[in-house]
Formats: sequence, C-alpha cells, structure tokens
Amino acid sequence: MGIDGDGDGQATITNDADSVFSAANYLVASGATRGPDGVGRALLAYNHASWYVGDVLYYAHVYGGGVILGVTAHEPGLGSSERRNEQAECDCAVNGPAGS
Repeated sequence: MGIDGDGDGQATITNDADSVFSAANYLVASGATRGPDGVGRALLAYNHASWYVGDVLYYAHVYGGGVILGVTAHEPGLGSSERRNEQAECDCAVNGPAGS
C-alpha cells in the first residue's frame, strides 16, 4: 500500500508526502470512491473505531464546506452522470466530534 509521494524512489512511513499518498491509496483500495457509504467503510477499515469515523467525517464536513465526495467519474459500472457526480451531506456536523 506504500506510495512514493515525493519521488525519491522510496515509500517511507515517516515521510509526510509518502504517508499522505499511502493513506489515500489505502482508503481508495478500501472503497472510498464507492459513494458516501464507501467512504465510511474505508475509514472504518483504516481505523476500526466508529468514533474515529465520526470525527473524520465531522472534520471533513467542517473543512470541506459540507460535501463529502465518494464517487469518481472514471469508476466502472456507474450509470447516469448524476450518479457519477454523487455527493453526500455529512449529518455528523450536527453532533460534532466524539467527546465534544
């Protein structure tokens, strides 16, 4: 799953660029591009705590302006253009992160 994010020929977990690209690679492989439910499943695969998933979705909502994209236009098997451009509002914004 490791990705060389900075082009130095190595995927090093302590390298910020490598870590970001590696985490993104893992999330995509875990289903993050399969709609809003896929995003939740991918986050849960990354960290098995539901509070973590809620926190990540909350902060994605706060930083991203309320939209979490979960489907890419190049994903095979999608029908209409509306479905390819699917977006989901994050209802976790009402609840806030765990422990707040």
